[in-house]
Amino acid sequence: MRKLGTLGVITAFVLGVSGPVAAQSLDRLAKAMGADKVKTVHIKGSGFYYHLGGSSLANEPWPKFNLKAYGFTANYETASAVIDLTLTQFLNPPRGAGFQPIRGELKRRARISGDVGWGINRRGRTQASRSKAPAIHALWTSPHGVIKAAQAAGARVTVHRSKGQNFYHVNFAKAGAFKARAHFGPDGLLRKVTARLANEVLGDMRAVTTYSDYKTVDGITFPMRMTLSYGPYPVLDVRYSDVKFNLPADIKPPKGLKPRRQRVKADKVADGIWYLTGGSHHSVAIEMADHVIVYEAPLNAARGEAVIAAVKKTIPGKPIRTVINSHHHFDHSGGLRAFAAEGATIVTHRTNKPFFVKAYAAPRTIRPDRMAREGRMATFLGVGRKHVISDGTRRIELYALIGNPHSESNLIAVLPKERIMLVADAYSGRQFAKKPVPKNRVNPTRAHLWRTLVRLGIDKRVDTVLPIHGRKSNLQQIRWSAGVK
Repeated sequence: MRKLGTLGVITAFVLGVSGPVAAQSLDRLAKAMGADKVKTVHIKGSGFYYHLGGSSLANEPWPKFNLKAYGFTANYETASAVIDLTLTQFLNPPRGAGFQPIRGELKRRARISGDVGWGINRRGRTQASRSKAPAIHALWTSPHGVIKAAQAAGARVTVHRSKGQNFYHVNFAKAGAFKARAHFGPDGLLRKVTARLANEVLGDMRAVTTYSDYKTVDGITFPMRMTLSYGPYPVLDVRYSDVKFNLPADIKPPKGLKPRRQRVKADKVADGIWYLTGGSHHSVAIEMADHVIVYEAPLNAARGEAVIAAVKKTIPGKPIRTVINSHHHFDHSGGLRAFAAEGATIVTHRTNKPFFVKAYAAPRTIRPDRMAREGRMATFLGVGRKHVISDGTRRIELYALIGNPHSESNLIAVLPKERIMLVADAYSGRQFAKKPVPKNRVNPTRAHLWRTLVRLGIDKRVDTVLPIHGRKSNLQQIRWSAGVK
């Protein structure tokens, strides 16, 4: 097998379709697609983007955004790619995740070069990627990437005859990232790529890419429309406006790029309450009489395992029996399975429970986690508008933010004795205000949170706020973020 740049070996696999065809048929498909002429590609376009795992309720499609500008550059010889998205607000009123409402434009930028992935966040900071699988998938399921990946794998073409015509299929995979099957029409042009892509929440997540509206560009036949779905819902719908081939594309990791390390710092906030920080997403450990409860297991299995290790070091001798999931958004639930493997019950809003049960039943063959490797099952407790956890000494009150535009299943936690509130996304302590936010700049998610706190009388029972993003805060900051003096 040949290697593509520094990506590593791409392997072929067979799904038992009919009629293996001689290896020369892959070369014929390459000629039909013009892949033998392409070393790099630069694409521009526009359309719509949908934020994976960010719906307001777990059974809704991913929230939609205008894709003002789409940019994709691939260098197949160096196994590298650049993906740039410029988004503007679509939903009115805002609903779901994705930094809504977007005022102006929001950039999403991902890069891959061989086995190194990185991105540029909305503040312009370059960071190593948490997950490289989506970028690797985008590179090798692009129209010419499919051919080059299949050729590198030594894949064979299979043929299926239907209605007097031949349709061609090629199977290939990238270890730890995806497995894919490319579908070509009778004309030899790529029509669709069906894949299973590694995802922390959905496991072997179904990904379907379609290509259509073929035109001849610089003597090469190329599709001018691409759609992509993750799971049951779309994530991209792009119409290409400009395609150029074989221009320079020197895509290299930035100097000094460091891999992400899971740092967890345990700060004692009150007796038996620890704020577990050290990254973009935090957790809170609550010591009970004979066990520990953790509020929030974000991001991924690596973060979950790091938080578990920190809890065991900070509160030795007491098992973690419960993990409270604030809401189902993937950046706030990606670490839950690490706790389930530890034997902890997952407490989440009851609307999320069917979603998680189905997601956790999916196979995890591409990148097995601890639960999958050990054959463990998760235990869920679905709760409603209010739920109380108590051991007779410490009391934890959970309240659902029903009607919140960011997430209607969001659970905040109140520790009445300690006068502490735990909250994810409905308020973030990234920036502290010096006065109330102007009414025309108030985020509706913050406004809804404050109204809920006032309606339930929580504003009279809390002094300290531990947000899952940012820094320790207080009720005045939440009030001001809602535009209230």
